[in-house]
Amino acid sequence: MAQGLTERMVELDTEFHDILCQSSGSKRIYEMCQTFREYMLKFRTECLRDPAIARRAVAGHERIYRAICDRDETVVGTCVDRHLREVMEDVIGHYRRMARSSAESKEQSLSRGSRDG
Repeated sequence: MAQGLTERMVELDTEFHDILCQSSGSKRIYEMCQTFREYMLKFRTECLRDPAIARRAVAGHERIYRAICDRDETVVGTCVDRHLREVMEDVIGHYRRMARSSAESKEQSLSRGSRDG
């Protein structure tokens, strides 16, 4: 995803979560959100570069938003649970791919070094 689009996606994702936290009416939820805000920003910035992850995040937010508009607490809960599972899978998958890529790069570098030496 282009850098400008990634930055905008991160802004919108953060804004969506901030609105939900503020709208909860719970001081405790709001404080928890603020505590995790910077920590989550790192993941958003890295993971939302991947178009598939970005599309899945948007789809999850749309489902949550529609359920809120329908005032269906059960469906909201189901949508939030699904979104959280998807985000967890995406973050874990992203870091696994990064680790695999890093290991492959090191392997190639070592391989080149032994041929050059």
